[in-house]
Amino acid sequence: MSLKLKDIGFGLSAGMGITFLFFVGFVYLADAVPLVDALPASAQEALSAPQFFPSATVISTPMPTPTLGPVSLAPYPSQPPPIATLNVENLILSNPLDGEEQAQIHAASLAFVSPDFYSSKAIGEAINGEGYGHPSNICGPLAIAILQEGAILSNRTAPYEFWLLNPDIYEDRLKLDDVFAESRFKSWRDHTALNKVDWENNPLMPGDFLYLFSGSRGNFEHMLAVTRVDEEGRAYTVTNHKTEDDGFIITEEMLYDPNNPGEGLFYLWTAREKALLGSTGFDGYQLWRLRRK
Repeated sequence: MSLKLKDIGFGLSAGMGITFLFFVGFVYLADAVPLVDALPASAQEALSAPQFFPSATVISTPMPTPTLGPVSLAPYPSQPPPIATLNVENLILSNPLDGEEQAQIHAASLAFVSPDFYSSKAIGEAINGEGYGHPSNICGPLAIAILQEGAILSNRTAPYEFWLLNPDIYEDRLKLDDVFAESRFKSWRDHTALNKVDWENNPLMPGDFLYLFSGSRGNFEHMLAVTRVDEEGRAYTVTNHKTEDDGFIITEEMLYDPNNPGEGLFYLWTAREKALLGSTGFDGYQLWRLRRK
């Protein structure tokens, strides 16, 4: 065999050997590191309870110490949020709350307004404990804290108890029945989608506490307190919600305008084209309202 043919044969043998080793290595690596399909990001961040997976080692994570009673919001973030205008005129006279009480809950709610993510997170942790104040899932504790500051609820309930609360869970239902005792509050369930409710004939009132059910078309559930109703019948809340430009924030928002259906958070949360900002309320709501004195 000529030297040239020997060189060619040697080169082919070496190449095949390297290819074989690469193939074996790839198969071994694939067994060691299984590939997974990429999952799409949820429309809402961290809105479900933490998922726990079985492990050989169980690590116990201490829970935060609940804050009892009205929470202190000091110190505020380095740049205090702008204060919304307090409305003390033309209050709803048919409400179980008198004018002074309606003004009190509105004023209390404004202390929680935080129009950027970082100040919203600071407010959330002031209410719910460090590490448990992400503005994507602070709705329950925030609503309870507002109702406590507005003297609607007693101070014996820790806002943390309403973190990720689900009324379909028996223990959480007992909690709701205890905090919103039947002797002081009346409650009812409406399965009508939020954008289909006749709010002119079924108005919300300051001091109302609502749980919104997502339904099959929604992607999160929500809790909020109604903080005021203006002279035009428009209902407002101070709550956490997702925005296109600023992410999750806590601001005062109109829920609906009975004279202009389609305006307000209730319609934003049921708009298909805004689903990436969060969808809820397709299976209606449950409401708790103070009984008349």
